[in-house]
Amino acid sequence: GRHDLMPLDYLERIGRIRGVSAKYGRLWGYFYDPAVRATYTLLVPPQSSSAYREPAPGEIAIGAGIARTRGLEVGDYLSLRSSQGAPISLRIAAIFPHATERVSTDLMRLSEADFRRFFGYPEDRVTDIVLQVRNSLEVRTVAEKLSLALPDSRPILREEILRTYDAV
Repeated sequence: GRHDLMPLDYLERIGRIRGVSAKYGRLWGYFYDPAVRATYTLLVPPQSSSAYREPAPGEIAIGAGIARTRGLEVGDYLSLRSSQGAPISLRIAAIFPHATERVSTDLMRLSEADFRRFFGYPEDRVTDIVLQVRNSLEVRTVAEKLSLALPDSRPILREEILRTYDAV
């Protein structure tokens, strides 16, 4: 009934479901920053995306809203407290462009190693798993097959997420 980390070996257990063009684990999470009373989204870019390369360990890319609120510029250091209470200091490698601020203002993009250290995630777990399906007419069939292969998981379709956003 509640959200839990996904074992990375679920990618193998899913196997080859017909119609799936890509499958990968994601790492993302929320962090409340008491210094400015804001919630940030921390994200490791997917390895399949050339547009969003993973920052080097010790570096972070942040949204313009975070930079403005905390008075940060490229080259400065951002210090945060990890989920275990340990301070983590990351060098600002990039600030997302103003044109993307609507979706990136509270976003932090960091390396997998820094993300796992920050949240205390074990190496064999991911936040969730994404399946991309070539034919949109097959999405529900793929979701049903996934439910059979991994009965403890809950497939969430893009249309369900969009419907939730519309309701909000």
